[in-house]
Amino acid sequence: MHYRVLGKTGVKVSEIGFGAWVIGTSMYGDLDREYSVRLIKTALDLGVNVFDTADMYGDGLSEKMLDGLVGLAGLCLVTGLAWEEPHVHTWLESQ
Repeated sequence: MHYRVLGKTGVKVSEIGFGAWVIGTSMYGDLDREYSVRLIKTALDLGVNVFDTADMYGDGLSEKMLDGLVGLAGLCLVTGLAWEEPHVHTWLESQ
């Protein structure tokens, strides 16, 4: 895996990231929890350290599944949230 420094942060991130949009959903086939976990483990084994998720991915399941990665050394977890104003306020207040 090749890595680059993220801006001026000094953080090294993999050139390939893991997009977790479909984790735990049936949008693109049946990606059950077991298969999703195998995908995440394979990405980690291959040196991926950038994981993209958001509260709306898999209706929140994506973030829940990646929660176990929080705290891993060198991990860069990129997240976002839906732009519906009431939803944004609720999410921010829950943090």
